[in-house]
Amino acid sequence: MSITSIVLGCAASYLIGSIPTGYIAGRVMKGVDLRKVGSGNLGTTNVFRSLGWGPAVAVFAVDMSKGLIPVLTFPGIFLSSEAGDPSLLLSYRIAFGTMAIMGHVWSFFLSFRGGKGVGTSFGVFLGLAPVATFFSLAVWVVLVVPIGIVSIGSLGAAVSFPFFLLLTEQGILEEKISLFLFGSLVTILVVYTHRSNIWRLLRGEEQSLKKKRGDDGVD
Repeated sequence: MSITSIVLGCAASYLIGSIPTGYIAGRVMKGVDLRKVGSGNLGTTNVFRSLGWGPAVAVFAVDMSKGLIPVLTFPGIFLSSEAGDPSLLLSYRIAFGTMAIMGHVWSFFLSFRGGKGVGTSFGVFLGLAPVATFFSLAVWVVLVVPIGIVSIGSLGAAVSFPFFLLLTEQGILEEKISLFLFGSLVTILVVYTHRSNIWRLLRGEEQSLKKKRGDDGVD
């Protein structure tokens, strides 16, 4: 096992995660800094309110890819000799996925500030546990469609995800436990990045996606 290869893979995952998709979209589409527009968040919801559906879908797709690509491809690129070992492959994927999420939340290109981690986490877990991920997506849809408050859907999907992992993942017990622990840690991170949204929800001040103004609940 090459420590250098692992470090390079983690660094590449962090850098791809750090790409400030929402910031770039605002600059390219309207010449604005989305940190100073609307909710001030660089996530999909603020992109939707400020730029429209098309850019919002594109931003979410890129943010998702920032998590999916390192998980699926980087073990083979940086650790080709070990990536064929199933006992090691999951560990590499978790490590690279972790770094991609960290890059998104603490972007190198934005003075170590960034989004809330939902879109990139979705991509990471789409690569690691697609069935559980789609169940969590269903939770998001069920919570968001009736009322339009994205942060409720994001929090509900994140909190339910570890339980879906326990219900749907098969195979070696150690791998199932590793996924559950990783999923639980990411859930804690998503709840932490949404702490301002939680306070607004408790005060009844969180805005609906159906309104023109409001805070962003998805990154």
